Amino acid sequence: MNITKVYFTIKNYDRALEYYKKSLTINEKVLPRGHEQIRRSYWLIGNIHGIQNMYNLAIEYYKKALIIENEIMSNEKIRIAELYRLIGLWYDKKDNYDLSIQHYILALELYETYLPSDISMISSIHSNIGSLYGKKGEYDLALEYYTKDLIIQSNENVEKYMKN
Repeated sequence: MNITKVYFTIKNYDRALEYYKKSLTINEKVLPRGHEQIRRSYWLIGNIHGIQNMYNLAIEYYKKALIIENEIMSNEKIRIAELYRLIGLWYDKKDNYDLSIQHYILALELYETYLPSDISMISSIHSNIGSLYGKKGEYDLALEYYTKDLIIQSNENVEKYMKN
């Protein structure tokens, strides 16, 4: 465990952020553009900003990580999906439902294509999209996504039951 993880674990997010940013500065000087450690730093800094309710900064850092994932590490589709999901989450917190839906749908497409076995994540994203459409007053679309979520959950429960 390193110092940033300790501060994060004890919920001293300001100190964790300070050390993550110091680490990022060093890594940007010594590592090639798009290096895994730089992407990871952006992601972790985004996490802290999100926890601190600084949604614009969280989104900014996640988008920086997303650029590296898309340009340099394009085979990491699940990490790309997770970044889209997190960006969707923070846009929801900012009440920017359209951008939230857009990012959740991008995440959903990647999960369904590259990790269809992650039923709980796919179900959760359907539910989140349904919720967002409900907040927008687009109840037909909300029902569509909630229904998909319910079907997924029902099928998962049947499969679990049949295995026992």
